[in-house]
Amino acid sequence: MTRNADALREELEQRKQNGLPVYEQRRYANCGRPLCHRCRNGEKPHGPYRYQGWYKNGNLTWVYLGKVPVETSK
Repeated sequence: MTRNADALREELEQRKQNGLPVYEQRRYANCGRPLCHRCRNGEKPHGPYRYQGWYKNGNLTWVYLGKVPVETSK
């Protein structure tokens, strides 16, 4: 992880602790590989990937938090 990503994650945690608004989003993405059967056949893209964001200097800043774990039924 880059220093910038670490700084953004730290800022995100500080915002949560201070009770400031944080938005959550789950995104799906195409990988772009020509041989990927999911992307090539128009199936559901890869993901969901979890992001959290906040407004910083008037712009929405998003931080990638990783792939959303798949819930298993027992």
